[in-house]
Amino acid sequence: MSLLPESISRIWRAAPPELRWLRPQDAAACARLHAASFLHGWQAGDFEAYARDEGCCALGAFAGAKMLVGASIARRSGAEAEILTIMVDPAWRGQNIARQLMERTLAELAAQGVSKVFLEVEHDNLAACALYRRLAFADIARRQAYYARADGTRAEAIVMRRDLAN
Repeated sequence: MSLLPESISRIWRAAPPELRWLRPQDAAACARLHAASFLHGWQAGDFEAYARDEGCCALGAFAGAKMLVGASIARRSGAEAEILTIMVDPAWRGQNIARQLMERTLAELAAQGVSKVFLEVEHDNLAACALYRRLAFADIARRQAYYARADGTRAEAIVMRRDLAN
């Protein structure tokens, strides 16, 4: 379910979203977007902490310079980083926003000296898996029954890694 009425989102989709670093005041919008994208949404306080954390790359895609339509959060630790989440408003999916967020995040991580980036994705999230593979992420492990689903079943996670050239 989109966070915007279809009539408004169609108008705003005419111009590509602007990418900028998230600020603490974007936390509530991040929490709403996360809840619309995942079964277990994160709290606004989580996003506020990520936006303040110098070890995180917290990037947002904004329509009309104010409305959050996508975001990604990555956390660095030394020469490694993990993509913690990436999300796009359902009405804005298919517009290459996730790819733009990932490419900008990966470039920033490389500029900060990160050489390896990891992420986890639900095995049957085919669009996300395809995007990550197009961005040169490779499967390195599987986690059985990792993600909880709304119907009570559990889904396998694929752990992926990409090496960055520094």
